[in-house]
Amino acid sequence: MKYITLVILSLFYLSIKAQTTNAHGQYMVKTAVWKVYGGYSSFKMDLEYYPNGNLKVVTKSYVLSGKKYKEIYSISYNSKGEKTLNFIRYVNEKQNFSAICKYNFNEDNLISYINWYAPSQNKLVQAFQLFYNENRELVKLTQTTSENMDKDWSSKTVTTINWENGNIISDKVIRNDDNEFPGKANFVYYPESEVINNTNLNLNFLIFYCYGRDYTMDVVFGTEWCGKNTNLILKGDEDSLKRYKHLQPEFREHYEYEKNGDLITKLRYIAPRVGEKHNYVYGTLTLEYVY
Repeated sequence: MKYITLVILSLFYLSIKAQTTNAHGQYMVKTAVWKVYGGYSSFKMDLEYYPNGNLKVVTKSYVLSGKKYKEIYSISYNSKGEKTLNFIRYVNEKQNFSAICKYNFNEDNLISYINWYAPSQNKLVQAFQLFYNENRELVKLTQTTSENMDKDWSSKTVTTINWENGNIISDKVIRNDDNEFPGKANFVYYPESEVINNTNLNLNFLIFYCYGRDYTMDVVFGTEWCGKNTNLILKGDEDSLKRYKHLQPEFREHYEYEKNGDLITKLRYIAPRVGEKHNYVYGTLTLEYVY
């Protein structure tokens, strides 16, 4: 009887430990691993926290062109409680200075500007500006990307993303030739009764790799450092769902989720591709939590 009691108490203790949350009541992710079909754009995120549950360090690891990359983002506070975000990149375990990133914070201690510099070109190559509402929620993101192809020609792209009630409602890209794409995002979200995002990561940002949007290359957009998180989870793109309406629903481009209780443990991105079977998984995101 004593043995059974100990087992029950141990299981109860583990269940309590599994419910580790931050000040916002969100479950704290320890690792997030994104694997893409064919290996392209796969990465791993390791997250560390302060004792009070605030996010302290995010380490992103990936392989590109046979080289091992590690990007470390760390938050520190001064005596006034103001934040400083630092960025260091390593390539094959050696510190790499090919990119310098500078962050600015607004009066609410939320990131307002992100500027990426290329020292070799001595110029700004990417600039992000973030806008928030009175509830400290991100409502608009503008990204400007500049490229120098040669001395006589350059390319500039401006991407604007707008939110409403925590959901992305538009996604517009304008290039220097004034070509504009497309305007309305047409994203479809799962009802809260089916699946919600109760983690401290903005999963919708992390999985936008599947749509080829390069603004997700900075992992800070997927963390608590850029305003409040939304609890709605992306189901797919309405245009894609209509495009493949001749297929069975489970074979159309969409996201599926695995849960352990109310915790999301894995996400799958299902995408039909020309010349391939219609039911293969294009990418998976696997989450491990702080216990």
